[in-house]
Amino acid sequence: MSSIFVFGNFVDDLIDGHQTLGGEGAFVASALQILKETTGADTSYTLAGRLDTDTSGKFLKSALETLHVDISKIAIGGTKTCQILVEGVRNGRFIRSNGGSICAFYREEWERFREELLQPGWIFFTSNTIKDNQTWEQVQKILNKSPRIVFFDINWREHIFARGQLHREKFVEERLVPVLQRAEIIKGTAEEIQQFQYLLRDLKKSKWIIETMGRHGVCLSRNGEKIFQTAPEVEEVQDTGAGDTFSGTFLFEMTRKNVQSVDDLVLLSSVEVQQMLQLACCVASMTVQGFGVEYLEKNRGRLAGYPKVPL
Repeated sequence: MSSIFVFGNFVDDLIDGHQTLGGEGAFVASALQILKETTGADTSYTLAGRLDTDTSGKFLKSALETLHVDISKIAIGGTKTCQILVEGVRNGRFIRSNGGSICAFYREEWERFREELLQPGWIFFTSNTIKDNQTWEQVQKILNKSPRIVFFDINWREHIFARGQLHREKFVEERLVPVLQRAEIIKGTAEEIQQFQYLLRDLKKSKWIIETMGRHGVCLSRNGEKIFQTAPEVEEVQDTGAGDTFSGTFLFEMTRKNVQSVDDLVLLSSVEVQQMLQLACCVASMTVQGFGVEYLEKNRGRLAGYPKVPL
């Protein structure tokens, strides 16, 4: 059984005509695979979801295979691969999306992974992966039945910038709130945390809240304690995938420390958490120096000195 279950959110990103791997699930799995290979760790993960045999699907399959990501458990067909067109590399402007749902996880997937999801470990997903109604039905089963620790990335920036008063939307009340209540670790940008502060402040104090602040670093809050980690100063090309490779690295470190239950989570010291944040910030900073995980892949040798990662 895998220690980390990643919902397969795959997107064919077309940024100023540059076709690149996209999607939270794809980035998290890529970071996990690169870290596995550079450290020799036996961390196991499952990347689940769906790709079609269309042009975008073939491109994403090839891109993941090039990174040696295990895609053996990804279903083929039954959906249309999502392509997103963006104009501008930094603070890009969304133009339109083509294709279907960015994440498809249906009843067949629940049946296929039922035994695995009922085992201890981790599960990662974001608000983007609970938009599809069929997928949401399966997520509810997982939230109710799985003992896995839930790492949830709000990932709501596009919606915050486009619309206001999101707390009045049914989606937030009917889907986002139940997930936030169930998740043990919640991650979001400073903007996202602020947007949903009215929800987060009512959660149990035992939850971990990770607030990412770009070039200013990250702040992790737990049980009234705040742990800060600065980010390395780098020349940023774009920020696509930085938050997701951060999440993948953080999950990787959790399994390296054999954290498989909430009880294990409580036992982590502040020093251990600080070290985890440091490596996660390092990997995220490498991601922004190129397109997606391209720079991270080409410079993976910099991670070979772990835990003495050059910052």
